[in-house]
Amino acid sequence: MPGEEMRLDAPRAERAGTNLAQSGVELARLRQGIGAELEAATAARPWGRDSLGSAFQTNYDKYGPQLLEAWASIASFVQSLGERAVVSVDRAVETDDASRRRITEV
Repeated sequence: MPGEEMRLDAPRAERAGTNLAQSGVELARLRQGIGAELEAATAARPWGRDSLGSAFQTNYDKYGPQLLEAWASIASFVQSLGERAVVSVDRAVETDDASRRRITEV
């Protein structure tokens, strides 16, 4: 982007990062709530123990735990991404302020 200016709407970007982090917190809360309920209900084999239920169980055992684990990982990642975005905005503003001070001191 040589010759182009980039402008940062810091308050808006910081709000977006905060909202993203809160979304991660909410995803984790849901995983600990509904996700834990699903995990516990699985032990009861609500789909039955007949041949169809056993077939479902076989497929569920392959993918269900992976999905629940991914849910927790994604929640953590989203929260961390939002928090890092806020830090990035703060550092960009600090860098701009420091540069502005150096330029005006000259």
